[in-house]
Amino acid sequence: MKALRETAGFSLYDLARRIHWSKAAVGHAETGHRLPSRELARVLDDALSANGLLVALAAAERDQGRNVSDMKRRSLLLAGIAAGTSFAAPKSQPTGRVNGSDVKRLLLRTAELRQLDDSLGGADTFALYASEMDRTRDTLSRTSHNAATRKALHAVLAEQAQLAGWAAFDAGWLERSISLYATSRTMAAEAGDPSLLANAFALEAYQHAFDGRPDVELAMASCAAVTEQVPPRVRALIFDRAAFTYASANLVRETEAALEEVAEALAGNEDDQSPDWAQWLDLQELDIMTGRCWSALRRPLRAVGPLERALATFPDQYARDKALYLLALGEAYAYGGELGLAASTIARASSLTAGVASTRPAKRIRLTLASISALKSARSG
Repeated sequence: MKALRETAGFSLYDLARRIHWSKAAVGHAETGHRLPSRELARVLDDALSANGLLVALAAAERDQGRNVSDMKRRSLLLAGIAAGTSFAAPKSQPTGRVNGSDVKRLLLRTAELRQLDDSLGGADTFALYASEMDRTRDTLSRTSHNAATRKALHAVLAEQAQLAGWAAFDAGWLERSISLYATSRTMAAEAGDPSLLANAFALEAYQHAFDGRPDVELAMASCAAVTEQVPPRVRALIFDRAAFTYASANLVRETEAALEEVAEALAGNEDDQSPDWAQWLDLQELDIMTGRCWSALRRPLRAVGPLERALATFPDQYARDKALYLLALGEAYAYGGELGLAASTIARASSLTAGVASTRPAKRIRLTLASISALKSARSG
């Protein structure tokens, strides 16, 4: 913070006047004498064009007692600051009357910030995503706009709540994530957006399945929310996540049917209507989810092929996700009796996640090892 302040040419007094906070509060934040509130971190971040770094650092210290040296993957955010373009924070909060152009800027920033999830864990990104929600709420409450713009702002809030909910889930803050998914459903209903509504259900169902508590009714609700207005890639994403719930609940027929829906939605489809948050889903992801589902159903002969095919070209830079997919492959090897391959694959997954602020790989490793241990006991018995 001090380096950014001095680069901007501000004294502590100048900065305090600029953000309308006391000099003492600003000074305490800079020296670390007193941790800034989320609101103070946000206004400092905006004033110093820190592109979310101050928000994320303050939250990490507040929520986990982590400091800069603990965050091995902070380099991505620092690179954003150095570039001066990526993830750049708006210079000011919208005031007066807002319209469709303002909404497009909010959506573009949300899409840019979503890229952080590829390399950083939820504990690093949650505060930044939550701050974006606060900014959009302020826009809703402090500006004038017509009915169409209001609905569009509700849709932005629904999308941002899903992003923050996903980060909270990744960080292991499950009550926060469930609350945010509920907020997203409310906002999606206000916006009249069936894609966001279906995805809010799907994300919560996926979270329960990942934690070993599959909620089949919630997954079915996500699929039921898919209307004719939902673009093909969003449809594929909803059924992709539902398939994981069904597999976790040992429902073979339902799993197969959901995976077939994904394949059909992706087949021969030039989809330019789907939102940014669904664009990542492709045939490689279908292979990955197919393998994960058959691994969960303990059908290794059907799981290994798709997973090996997808992971052969899946980049290591997406460390958290690749680790999770490797763990599914390790389980499949174990169920097929290849315990040596299983052990080396699990070890590789573990090494990939060093420094990632996500609880999910470690949680999945524990579940995988427990599952293999039970399998070995059953076989020896």
